[in-house]
Amino acid sequence: MKNNDNKTLKKLAILVMGSMIAAYGITLALYAGFGGATLAVLWQGLARTFHISIGAASFVVALGMILFALIYDKSQIHIGTVLYQIVYSACVDLFANCHIYSTYKWINFLIMLLGVVLFAVGTGLYASASLGRGSYEAVTFALAEKITGRLNLFEWHWIFWLLLQVFCLVESLVYARLLQLSFQVQLFNLLMQKQNKF
Repeated sequence: MKNNDNKTLKKLAILVMGSMIAAYGITLALYAGFGGATLAVLWQGLARTFHISIGAASFVVALGMILFALIYDKSQIHIGTVLYQIVYSACVDLFANCHIYSTYKWINFLIMLLGVVLFAVGTGLYASASLGRGSYEAVTFALAEKITGRLNLFEWHWIFWLLLQVFCLVESLVYARLLQLSFQVQLFNLLMQKQNKF
């Protein structure tokens, strides 16, 4: 019993740490001046339209995805799904104004790359806790598992992100988003393969 409690506490600590690292990474990349990740562009649009913070906008979008997953395939939602989003959204607001950027674009580009890597590492950490998928992953897995035999999970991951990319084409620079997508997909698949071995 005590062993199980320790394992659960360890998983919760990993999930919270991963959420914080992912939030720091996304804000670091978002404000570097090279465009944001697809969902981050959507958050910015909501924040400007409804005069709410970026963190609150990310929470609203995630809530919509969680509700969709609950209706479509509730097996994708667990305590970690909700906990991740609360910690992540709060940290996005916390970290939003604490970054310092350079007047040199190439330095800011390196900062953006660091943010993308940190976001991918944070995402991988919270996913490895196995306490539930994030809101975006929950929707992706729900769609992939309900429509089996047509597309695999990797293909659904790309399709969902590309649809969001088209939706957010208002942004002039897409390199940061594509780079982030590539890192996230690769790391996520790597972690899922390792997790399936255990």
